[in-house]
Amino acid sequence: MAPLFEDAIEAIKYWSALCEGVYIYSSGSVKAQKLLLGNVKIVNESNNSIECAQMNGLITDYFDTVNIGKKTEKESYEKILKKIGIDETDEEGKREVLFLSDNPLEVKAAIASGMSSYIVEKPGNYPLSDEDRSKYRVVIDLHTLFSYDDK
Repeated sequence: MAPLFEDAIEAIKYWSALCEGVYIYSSGSVKAQKLLLGNVKIVNESNNSIECAQMNGLITDYFDTVNIGKKTEKESYEKILKKIGIDETDEEGKREVLFLSDNPLEVKAAIASGMSSYIVEKPGNYPLSDEDRSKYRVVIDLHTLFSYDDK
């Protein structure tokens, strides 16, 4: 089973219900992405059990470096925008697409394409420099990017 951070699992579920699409862009192959998301480890703390979840049904499409290009190049993100049908920018010049990564060079390229993008800092990631922290928004918990309406 593939471990994913709990907030990533919740974010995929949440955004797949509310957004027009959830996409994965990985350095790993599309086939590997589908295998990973087809066998996600879910820990149920209420009864101390571990389950396997199939999350591929929540993903609209998958991209990798073979079908799109290098993740550090602006043109790769422009290809993704074109493939998902996002051509127009909003009033602020941003396209209504959020890209999350642990790599500042990928975030830089996504922003250059017109996407909104944040660095996600998790245990095991390469340490961020002070310069990266000052240039880009850094999130530690994906819950900060969405809120629930409890009413």
